[in-house]
Amino acid sequence: SLNVNVALEPFEWINPCGLRGIAVTSIERELSRGVSMERAREAITQSVEKVFKVNLARIGLPELRRRIEQNKSVVP
Repeated sequence: SLNVNVALEPFEWINPCGLRGIAVTSIERELSRGVSMERAREAITQSVEKVFKVNLARIGLPELRRRIEQNKSVVP
């Protein structure tokens, strides 16, 4: 997962991935400034598109479900 701007206190109550003494952080904490989810989404999308040489399309859940059902009939 990627923590952008979440409250980190609840993570102090657990051992992330079972590792003792390991802390969870966020992009906001590491940058020492506010970061919006939209800005993080844009930056991640641009990076993924550049690294993998793809164009990502943002779709809603109904469209995703439709595409999954459509592809089930294609895969043997």
